[in-house]
Amino acid sequence: MELGDPERIGGYRVLERLGHGGMGTVFLAEDESGRKVAVKVINADLADDPSFRARFAREADAARRVRRFCTAGVIDARLDEDPLYVVTEYISGPSLERAVTESGALSGSDLEGLAVGVATALSAIHGAGIMHRDLKPSNVLLSAVGPRVIDFGIARAYDAASEVTRTGQLVGTPAYLAPEALRGEEITPACDVFAWGCVVAYAGTGRSPFVGGNVSEILYRVAHDRPRLDGLDPDLRELVERALDKRPERRPSAGELLTHLVGSEDVERATRLLTPGQEVTGAGRAQAPVVPESSTRVDGTGAAPSSRRRLPIVTGAAVLVAAAVAALLIFLHGGTPAGTLTAGHSLTPNHGIKSPNGAFFLTQQDDGNLVLYDRTRMPVWQSDTDHHPSAVTELQKDGNLVVRDISGTLWRSGTAGTLGARLVVGDDGRLVIRDKDGKTVWTATPNV
Repeated sequence: MELGDPERIGGYRVLERLGHGGMGTVFLAEDESGRKVAVKVINADLADDPSFRARFAREADAARRVRRFCTAGVIDARLDEDPLYVVTEYISGPSLERAVTESGALSGSDLEGLAVGVATALSAIHGAGIMHRDLKPSNVLLSAVGPRVIDFGIARAYDAASEVTRTGQLVGTPAYLAPEALRGEEITPACDVFAWGCVVAYAGTGRSPFVGGNVSEILYRVAHDRPRLDGLDPDLRELVERALDKRPERRPSAGELLTHLVGSEDVERATRLLTPGQEVTGAGRAQAPVVPESSTRVDGTGAAPSSRRRLPIVTGAAVLVAAAVAALLIFLHGGTPAGTLTAGHSLTPNHGIKSPNGAFFLTQQDDGNLVLYDRTRMPVWQSDTDHHPSAVTELQKDGNLVVRDISGTLWRSGTAGTLGARLVVGDDGRLVIRDKDGKTVWTATPNV
C-alpha cells in the first residue's frame, strides 16, 4: 500500500495495491463474505470528464453481460458517483508475459490451449457488443483452468476521453495495435483478432511479431512489414498470418478462429452460449451468468494456491479449454451436462471437470492425486493417492470410480454395479456418483 491509498472502496476492504496504469489503480480487496476481488479505481482526471463517465457506464454495463468463460467477470461497478470503479474476479496465476519471460515460449498443447482460450474469450466479449481494445500478453492470465482474458470493456471509454487527435496518444500497446487503428480508421472486432495473432505469436516465439528499437519503428513495422513468425509452431502459423493481415476485412472473426482451432463448424453457434440472452434452437436458452465465488487475480503476479497440492497453470490448458468448447457443442445437441463424467471415461493428470457455475473443480494432479477444490481454490476432498504421477482416474463402465496406475488400483469408490453411472460435480460443491435414474449412490465426504 502507498500513502493515501484507501482502506475501503465502497463495500470492499482493501488489502493491497496491485498496480497503476493510464486509467486507474487496481487494488486487491475482499467483500463482506471474505471473497477476494480486484477493484479498479478510475483516475480522477478521467472521472471528471462527462463524456468518459457516460461511456464508462455503458461499457461497464456491457462488460457485465460477458460470459465468465475464459474472462475475468465483472462483478460490480460504481457508475454514478465518485470514485468510479469496477470490480472483477481475482484471477490466480501469472500473466502470459511473466510466464514467457521466466520460463520461455509455449509449445504443443500449451500453445494451442492458449490460442483456443483467448479466441473463446474474444468470442464472448464481441458477443456482448464490446471490444477489448488492449489485448496483450500482460492481459492474459494463465489460471488453473486455462487462460483468462482481463481488462476488457472500458478501453473504449478511455478512448472517448483521451482526445487522441490533440494529444497524439494512442489507446493500446504499440506492438499489438492493428494497422487501421494507426491510420485513424474505424475500430472493429478485427482489431482484437489482430491482437490475438500478436499474442499467440508472442506466446509461441517469446517475442512480438513486430519488434523495433523504439515506438516509431514498432508502429512502422505494424503498418508496413510482414510479421516475424520464425519459430512459431507450423500448425498455428497460417492462422496467425491470417489474423495479422494488414486488411481487417480479410482477417477471420473470433468465431472463425475457433472453427479452425477446434475443428467444428458448430463453434460459431456454440459460442452464442457465452453471451446471455441468446436463444438456442432445440436446447433452450443460455443460462444467466453466474459469478464464481472463487479467489481470482487480475494483476498476474500471484502465486499458486496455498496448499501442497497445486493446480496446474499452463500444462493441460489445451485440453481444458477445448473440452469446455466441446461441452458447449454437446449441450447444443442435448448431451452430457457440464460438470459430469460418464461411465467409461477417464480423467488424466492435469485434466479435470468443474461445476457448471465454475466454483468447484475436480482434477487429477500431476502427482496422481484426485482432488476436489472449493470456490476458494482450497482442497475439500482428495483420494490420497499422491506420489503416483502415472495414475489415471476412470469412472468404469460398471459404475466404480477408481484411481489406478500400472501397478494396479490405488483407490476405489466401491460403487461397482451402478448402471448408467455419472460422476457429478455440483454447484453446491458435492461430488457424487448417480445411477441411471439419478439416485445418489456415493458422495465424497470432506477429508481435507
